[in-house]
Amino acid sequence: MNRFILFIAVLTVLAASVLAGGPVSSVDIDRLAERVVADPLSIDARMELANAYLSLYDFSGNLGHVVLAESAAYHALEIDNRHVPGLNLMSRALALEGRFADVLYVQHWSIEVELKNAESWGILGDAFMELGKYRDADSSYNQMRMRDDGFHTKVRLAAREFDIGIVDVGLEGLSLAIDAAVNSEAVREISERDLAAAYELLARMNLATGDVEKSIAAADASLRARPGFLDALVVKAAALR
Repeated sequence: MNRFILFIAVLTVLAASVLAGGPVSSVDIDRLAERVVADPLSIDARMELANAYLSLYDFSGNLGHVVLAESAAYHALEIDNRHVPGLNLMSRALALEGRFADVLYVQHWSIEVELKNAESWGILGDAFMELGKYRDADSSYNQMRMRDDGFHTKVRLAAREFDIGIVDVGLEGLSLAIDAAVNSEAVREISERDLAAAYELLARMNLATGDVEKSIAAADASLRARPGFLDALVVKAAALR
């Protein structure tokens, strides 16, 4: 399982008006591309364009959109190769392409630039997990947890438990994290994309334990948070079979 599909959304710079609702349209892409042309030295403009392409991937599953996101992130880093959100975004695109060794290279540089960035450590841990380097992954996740023990960290650690086959532990941790988030003021700080991804993971975990009813309920919650989210539709279809 490519863990990075879960965490595309955890980025510092977002095109909020474009990504808030359903799929990005060609008009949105054109508008963001025009902004890049108008201000070619704007990192934010290129980051917003990259995020828009990743949002398209969420709904289409088309890796061509990931390649375009990678290109936009690359050009942002040409402006400033110490821009940590850009480095992390680049790693997400590379990971979705299966280029995990390249992710390690980028993330080691990202961490060298900003040691305290929890997300950078989390992405590094994800890459180690995909490469089967579990001790290195655990070390990276420990560094992440030391810097941030919030919702995103708990979701990532639940995914780690799922990956290594400790489904019950991961399922309990994820359920508690989601419940705590949606029943507190903290939910305002969680994007629709992040919440949808967490519910989609919950749906897959419940399906793995054979609890079809809970799997469908979690998939529906994911789709309420982000209508049309492809991964949630896939899990729900699997549960309904």
